[in-house]
Amino acid sequence: MTSPWKAYPLPGDDPLFIRIGSLHLWIRSTTDELWLAYRHQESANGAEATSEPSAFPVPEDLQWHRWTFSHKSFEFHLRPIFPDLPVVVKPEYPFRVTPEVRTKIYIRVPLWVQVRLKDTVITEIPSVVLSHTWFGSFTDGELCYWISSAARKKIDPDPTRPFLAICPVHIRNRSDEELLVEKICLRVKWLSLYLLEDQLWANEARVNYRGRESVSEIEVFRRPPPEAPGAKLITPPREESRSFAAKTFASLKELPGLGMLR
Repeated sequence: MTSPWKAYPLPGDDPLFIRIGSLHLWIRSTTDELWLAYRHQESANGAEATSEPSAFPVPEDLQWHRWTFSHKSFEFHLRPIFPDLPVVVKPEYPFRVTPEVRTKIYIRVPLWVQVRLKDTVITEIPSVVLSHTWFGSFTDGELCYWISSAARKKIDPDPTRPFLAICPVHIRNRSDEELLVEKICLRVKWLSLYLLEDQLWANEARVNYRGRESVSEIEVFRRPPPEAPGAKLITPPREESRSFAAKTFASLKELPGLGMLR
């Protein structure tokens, strides 16, 4: 499958149709304007692009968005980028990490589509619509996205779904208590995206758990993960940071209304 993350010639009056995950995107252009319309469908598999009008006719009720520019552009770029909020995910099965033990999990995160003209970001659109959830207490928490796919101990590349990035998370229990992993909050704004053989990877995050009453220490490595040696940097992080501290783990009872916010 051809990766959708590339440059496309501006299509003129005949719209170019691009599908990435559940996102259906139509793009056309005039002499000095870019026109864009989109909607999300139930299907969330694969990606494709076509300018054949009969293949994916433009719905009459589409709402078009327009941008005017003072310079002439001959192509636009689609670039993957992580969501603008942290994501909350549960492991395939809850597990416990005893003191001073290390483990690694892998999370598939749905990406956003960033539309660019030269160095200008036009807009960002989710490839998959995610529900909102609240992570933390009602007085000291944060708004996040809820991911329905499970975090796993083992994972295989899947280039047929280029809208998903694999995020390796290394967990170490540095406390003197047992860590029950039922829910994980991954702050993706610190992560970069790397490409290897049509599979997108995030750089590895290492989480040091310090106990229920403490925040976790998180270190982000500025290189491809060990699972993807030689991968090419595609998208830098939304925000730069080598390390930070944040609450990362929670139990089911600490997340009331999980996945019910919109």
